[in-house]
Amino acid sequence: MHDEEITQPAENSVPDVWLIRGGGSNASASIEACVAGGYVGINFDLEHMDLGRARNMAEIIDFYRENLHYTPSTIAANQVFRFVFGIRIGDYVIMPEPPRTRVVHYGTVQSGVYHVTEGWPNRRKIAWQGTFKREDNPVLERLCRRRPTMSRTNDEAKLAFFEIRLSDDDLEPSERERIQNAVREIWKRRPPTPEPIPPPSPDPSDLRDFWKDAFLEPNERERMLRLLQRKQNLILQGPPGVGKTFLARRLAYALLGERADARIRSVQFHQSYAYEDFVGGYRPQVRNGQLTFEVRDGAFVTLCAAAQADPQRKYVMLIDEINRGNLSRVFGELLLLLEPDKRNPDNGVALQYQGADAELFWVPANVYVIGTMNLADRSLTGMNVAMRRRFGFQDLKPQFGQPVFRAWLAQTGMPANMQAAVHTRLSALNETLANDPSLGKQYAVGHSFF
Repeated sequence: MHDEEITQPAENSVPDVWLIRGGGSNASASIEACVAGGYVGINFDLEHMDLGRARNMAEIIDFYRENLHYTPSTIAANQVFRFVFGIRIGDYVIMPEPPRTRVVHYGTVQSGVYHVTEGWPNRRKIAWQGTFKREDNPVLERLCRRRPTMSRTNDEAKLAFFEIRLSDDDLEPSERERIQNAVREIWKRRPPTPEPIPPPSPDPSDLRDFWKDAFLEPNERERMLRLLQRKQNLILQGPPGVGKTFLARRLAYALLGERADARIRSVQFHQSYAYEDFVGGYRPQVRNGQLTFEVRDGAFVTLCAAAQADPQRKYVMLIDEINRGNLSRVFGELLLLLEPDKRNPDNGVALQYQGADAELFWVPANVYVIGTMNLADRSLTGMNVAMRRRFGFQDLKPQFGQPVFRAWLAQTGMPANMQAAVHTRLSALNETLANDPSLGKQYAVGHSFF
């Protein structure tokens, strides 16, 4: 996708509708400047690059690496790509004001990308046409709660917006005809509503590639997947060396139904990992040789923003060594929002470092959390009752002597007498450790050591 060239809109094509929100420490002022100046813009640290001259996304990525010395996240890169190469002249833009005003501005795109030296550096000219209230349509109300700086709306939101435009008695006849044609095209390409049928249970045979070398029986795999789908938050726990981190990613693949690493975000908790890393907070930024601090979204909020913009697909947050962090400090208000029945905009909360103009944050229903926990770690006291109530738990054990591990070990070419020794002696050692009152089964030796 990043190597696509700029394309012009096809004649009579359905115009896209883009949600673009103002940002920064004073969102109200930036939106006011956009409407007064007849433009919309983005920053993404690209104030010194004229995006209008970029031929493809690869050039923009190279600019990040050579001049800013980092590679942008997939989410940031996709938003820049959409602004430069996705938006077409004639498309519509909607820009919500802060939630307290309930006002949403809309207009049509009048130009390609051009560059200025102040404010938002890379812009497009917009002919702002009017406003509507969020409450005018529930679909648009939900849309305006999304956190991404920029996203393309789906057909449902397009139809909702076009309905508002067609209700305007002062709409120009040519634009009315254009919108009516677009509505007909959308309805023509929408598939018929299928009869509701219950979703089929996952067939382990379809997922066997994801579970390769997982050393789990099919019934164990099914239980893990069912538990994750029901609770939406799952912790894999066990002694060192039982493959917790390995299985977490395989479980994510099985949940997504594909090896979609772009929809998986992985972090590791430790003593220094904080709310600012996971949720968001002030982060240092060098601009024009000066050190400044800006509010940046953390790993989890960034993932949720991508999931909100893509509600038809699942996203997964992997948290390695989840018990090593100060969980109440790292999660903050997320302890409430992680519950499955709280995953909707009505339960949104104000994040600590966001200004009064910011949208309330909520965890979308298509986000799943998988954590790993080492039972031999002394920091288990951090897993308080509040956390345990919100997560399902799956115990993982050493597989010495079990059929799946026996079959794998036999394929390695290890001599038969050595294989027998591994199974019998390690099983005996783990039994001794489990019976030792000063140690216990959490200090068992896992099969991953072999």
